[in-house]
Amino acid sequence: MLYIKLTKRRIVLFILLLLIVFCTIVYSKSASTAVDARDANEGQIDRTVSFSVIMYHLVNSDETAVNDYVITPQQLESDLIYLKENGYETVSVSDLVRYINDPAATLPDKPILLTFDDGYYNNYLNVFPLLKKYDAKCVLSIIGKYTERDDTLNQVEAYSHVSWAQLKEMADSGYVEIGNHTYDLHSNDTQRGVLAIWNDDTAQFETSLCNDVLKLQELIFSNTGCLPITFAYPFGQSNAYTEEVMRNLGFLCTLSCEEGINHIEKGGDLYYLKRYNRPHGPNSEAFFSGKLP
Repeated sequence: MLYIKLTKRRIVLFILLLLIVFCTIVYSKSASTAVDARDANEGQIDRTVSFSVIMYHLVNSDETAVNDYVITPQQLESDLIYLKENGYETVSVSDLVRYINDPAATLPDKPILLTFDDGYYNNYLNVFPLLKKYDAKCVLSIIGKYTERDDTLNQVEAYSHVSWAQLKEMADSGYVEIGNHTYDLHSNDTQRGVLAIWNDDTAQFETSLCNDVLKLQELIFSNTGCLPITFAYPFGQSNAYTEEVMRNLGFLCTLSCEEGINHIEKGGDLYYLKRYNRPHGPNSEAFFSGKLP
């Protein structure tokens, strides 16, 4: 059960989220029946798809600022070229949701999901043009407080965050899918993300978490017209309670920081997907070695 303080506007948003879950469940059941019937008539088919998720953060043209979470635009472009030359095709979370719920839906032979966390301005400045150049998709999960703060300031490549107008432009392009990375639970002090508000009162924890996440859902919807279906855990910190909350709030995909290759099938789900962090250092071939199915 969720204990949430909701304004009238937030009630409408929450109903929209619940409708997404309801429609997904109903369609998933009908899709599963259709798949079973097709299998009976045509023989058993392999419905399992393996894919990797790559986690990026900042993409800064200052080569002196690179580290485990900052790469250059040249490195990202090299990654996109490497993936394309080796037959990999980027997909969105919506593509993956469609695949697991629609018996007729297909995915590329070698799908890959690219994610960018935190919503930095340099993702708009340096990443967005490369996505368009190489016809690639990604999920950009933003921190609401920083987007609100930087929306009216002079943006700096190294550390500013994307504005609402820039976010809407990217979402409208079809190359960028917006994800939720909390409104204000991405703390560098505790390194615990959503778990920083954990205490012995489960109801209070759910209220605090839901109010924060729904606040960002409302802001994204009102500024872009998009309602995120992906939640990226800050620092990858989660537990059974947070997963239950995200499912109940209508998110169809959650992103972790645990490394590994993911496997999905018809009628499955996209919760707690594993991701490989992309650091500065190794070239594209070296980085992707052993990380792709």
